[in-house]
Amino acid sequence: MAENTSGQKTASQMLCTGEEHPVWKTVYHSPVKLILIVGISLFVYEALIMAVIRYLPPLPEWVLIVLDPALLLILLSPTLFFFFLKPLLMNLSVLRKEEEEIHTLNEACERKVIERTAQFELANKKLEEINALNQAIFQAIPFGMDIVDTDYNILFLSPKLEAVFGEEAIGKKCWEVYRDSKAPCTECPLNKGIEPCESVTIETEGFFGGKVFQISHTAMMYQGKKAVLEIFEDITARKLLEVEQIKLSAVIRQAADLVMITDTNGIIEYVNNAFEELTGYKRDEIIGKTPDVLSSGVQRKEFYNNLWITIKRGEVFRGILVNRKKNGEFYYSEKTITPIKGPQGNIISFVSTDKDITERKRYEEELIAANRELVKLERLKSEFITTVSHELRTPIGIMREGVSQVLEGLHGEISEGQRQYLGKSLSHMERLTKIVNSILEIANLEAGKIGPRMEEVDIAVIAREMIRMFEPSAQNKNVEIRAHFSSRGEPLCSPEKIVLRGDRNKLGQVFTSVIDNAVKFTEKGHIEVQIQETADTVECVVSDTGRGMTKEASANVFDKFQQFGREYGPGQKGVGLGLAITKGIIELHKGKIWIESELGKGTRVSFSLPKG
Repeated sequence: MAENTSGQKTASQMLCTGEEHPVWKTVYHSPVKLILIVGISLFVYEALIMAVIRYLPPLPEWVLIVLDPALLLILLSPTLFFFFLKPLLMNLSVLRKEEEEIHTLNEACERKVIERTAQFELANKKLEEINALNQAIFQAIPFGMDIVDTDYNILFLSPKLEAVFGEEAIGKKCWEVYRDSKAPCTECPLNKGIEPCESVTIETEGFFGGKVFQISHTAMMYQGKKAVLEIFEDITARKLLEVEQIKLSAVIRQAADLVMITDTNGIIEYVNNAFEELTGYKRDEIIGKTPDVLSSGVQRKEFYNNLWITIKRGEVFRGILVNRKKNGEFYYSEKTITPIKGPQGNIISFVSTDKDITERKRYEEELIAANRELVKLERLKSEFITTVSHELRTPIGIMREGVSQVLEGLHGEISEGQRQYLGKSLSHMERLTKIVNSILEIANLEAGKIGPRMEEVDIAVIAREMIRMFEPSAQNKNVEIRAHFSSRGEPLCSPEKIVLRGDRNKLGQVFTSVIDNAVKFTEKGHIEVQIQETADTVECVVSDTGRGMTKEASANVFDKFQQFGREYGPGQKGVGLGLAITKGIIELHKGKIWIESELGKGTRVSFSLPKG
């Protein structure tokens, strides 16, 4: 191919310079010589023709005219052929050959151009693919990257950093852009210089608005000069998490409850200080073992099977176990085991927290024993009260009947003094009967032997009946009893109607007890009975302007045998069971009762009953 090209070049040069024929070169490159040769040839040939004609016989004029040029042309033909026609033919042959060679060369050149163009396009395509891959990699990398020269000038920014700081950051000082500072960062490795291929990693705060970054610095060459590749990783969240983990670890380590962490096979990975203190096992003794070392043998195999089934399902297990310490002592543990799940939702470990409830269990057992004893005593008390009450009611009834007959004169006339004495005796017997009945009723309430006979009742009617019953006693003391009944804020017109479900007799007993106390301990003023119906409840209030009570007395007023009226000296005396019975009746109706009182100003008894 090289020889062909060389030959083509020689032919081309010969065509251009005429080197293929020296005479041709002489003729065409020297016009004077050409004219001289042609002139001499014409002169010689013309002389020769004239000599030939002279020896010929005389010819006609026209023959001479034709013969002279013809002979001249014949004689000049060799000269013309040698100097003109032959070189021209030779040159045409060379030109034809040169054209073929040029055509061959052009085809070879075109093939080379096409080949080189294809190679260039392929290389350009690969370059575009590499650039696209680089861009994709830069976009996918979760870190920011830059290249900084040894003078702290930013030479390159990755797309993530460029999106934050803009393309105009290139060429500026890194400490100006990243920290808005006036001097290089003190901890920057560039201050000391980085050896080629050396990598230095630092953690620094105050970047990009106070965040914490881990920055990797690697020495490199960029655009023919020394530079450093910096890779920025935002570790703010990780550092915060580390702080939280430190706090959490400290809390777990110092927690009062026992904390144990195991893997999914039950191998112990961590125990806290409380675990060591209670069980007696040191951390290095227990890690790597299973919780079986704490087994006391009290729980059966089925218990532990259920435990594992529960936590393997990802559910929280709660239970009370009896475990064994290192020294062999048993202790009660209130255990909670929580499965810990990884990012994929799979269980990666179990966290067990144990509260030492040994003392609580001891107290519970003592309480259970005491409760059994209390139930036994309560049963004995109920039996005693029932027996005594029945035994007392019978003779008291007989005595009261006998005294009544004597007072009525059925057994003869009696003196006035005897009548007064027997009247007092009858009054005390009635009071004794009331005490016995109250004791029996409170005992039955406490034992749950009394249940309300629930029906729809009009509590306004019950209250009005009790008010009428006590009005004479109140009028004797110049005390007015007022009534105010309303339904949902609207006053009720007579006849009142506030319906709820309750025991008519027992609700009457409640109003009797409360109004009776109000009349007893009110010397002047008035007593007010209020009933307010709401959507779901009936609110009742009995207030008076009587003597009132101290805060201490009102706090214990519903206790049994609290005779708060006795502190005022002579006068009405209570048994001390009325309000206790009243409270029991209200609670049987799922209601609430409370009292407010101020010494010397009066008392307000309130109770609330559900309508349903």
